Amino acid sequence: MAVPWVGHPLPVPGLDGSHPDLKANVHPLVGYNAMTEKTGAAAVYDGVGHGTHCAGAIAGVQYNSIGVSGIAPNTTVSVCGGAQ
Repeated sequence: MAVPWVGHPLPVPGLDGSHPDLKANVHPLVGYNAMTEKTGAAAVYDGVGHGTHCAGAIAGVQYNSIGVSGIAPNTTVSVCGGAQ
């Protein structure tokens, strides 16, 4: 049984919330970049892929024939980072 919103803060510089294996599990409104003090998905976009990789290991969508399933595919991730 899936819980409506179980969040997992991800302390990375950012992530690509439009990635097909993540977009269902990335909270669209939660995100904070400590370097710029901006919030929202655009403030924490990952241009290098590290945060996207970490988020996929945690919350990759299950049974979609893309990549692998995350260890907690029913969770929602939000980025709270800013290190470059």
